[in-house]
Amino acid sequence: MVTADSGFVIKITDTEKTWRGQFPAFVDTQEPTATYQWEGITHPTGAYEAGANGQRETAVLTMQEMSDRFEIQDLLVGYCYAVDNGEFDALDQFFTDDAIVDYSEMVGVKGSLPEIKDFLEASLGPILMAQHAVSTTQYKFDGDTCETRSVCFNPMVAPGDDGEPQTIFFGLWYIHEFRRTSDGWRISSLYEKKGYNHNLPEHIKALTQ
Repeated sequence: MVTADSGFVIKITDTEKTWRGQFPAFVDTQEPTATYQWEGITHPTGAYEAGANGQRETAVLTMQEMSDRFEIQDLLVGYCYAVDNGEFDALDQFFTDDAIVDYSEMVGVKGSLPEIKDFLEASLGPILMAQHAVSTTQYKFDGDTCETRSVCFNPMVAPGDDGEPQTIFFGLWYIHEFRRTSDGWRISSLYEKKGYNHNLPEHIKALTQ
């Protein structure tokens, strides 16, 4: 499956079929003989050329590479929802057995997944609401491993120093390492790189020093 920015018309052909459509759309390029045709130029499967004002931009990804990225993206998102929903045992399905999670730059904690699950349960218990939103992920593949860097925006509603609900937020980067296993991709390490915070009550600020 491939997609492209809206505003470009792309034609995909093979020996038996022809597709033509206005993007955004998804098109099936499973056929090994499929080619893209754009402005009369033919390219092999996996290549896409288009650009504003006639400028050419080329990105080449195999079906496996695209599948790897989607699978890793699901792990990133799955981790966020598990933490936000307080479903800490669900984290087991996203990490390798020997994974290390390093929150030391944010809250001074680093450990194995079981240790981190205990920490999350204790520290997030008083939190009334939390959202971990990840975006702009960069991927660096090396065989059966991958390193990613993602922006994380993390608003929370926590008890203030006066006991009343107080909205706070953190900005940070997630540095993940992934490993391909017999069960698919899994997170082998997570490092949180500190960015900024806002409106923290004193009892939470003390944890971030």
